[in-house]
Amino acid sequence: FVTAEFEYNARPGAVRDRLAEVFGEWMRLLERLAREAVALGELPADTDVSQLAFEVEALGVVAILQSRLLPPATAYAYARRAVQNRLQALCRDASLIPEVRP
Repeated sequence: FVTAEFEYNARPGAVRDRLAEVFGEWMRLLERLAREAVALGELPADTDVSQLAFEVEALGVVAILQSRLLPPATAYAYARRAVQNRLQALCRDASLIPEVRP
């Protein structure tokens, strides 16, 4: 999807429209999961779920791009650690966020 997004984001038409639709669904899913975590008390009530979804997506995109240049395991490990660090920074009780292992 990332490759297709880069290729079609400036091209009008059905492919771009469908990619935008699917991307919107993906972002809504990330936001919903963040809202559920807030509702369960796993994330603070004042969490900006749209911002968090954007950051998680951004880290995923960079992991995909860098996995073409770095060893994939390294790129994905960095991304996992970055997401974990972001979630821990949000939490008053960092023990709620399990450690991610490569």
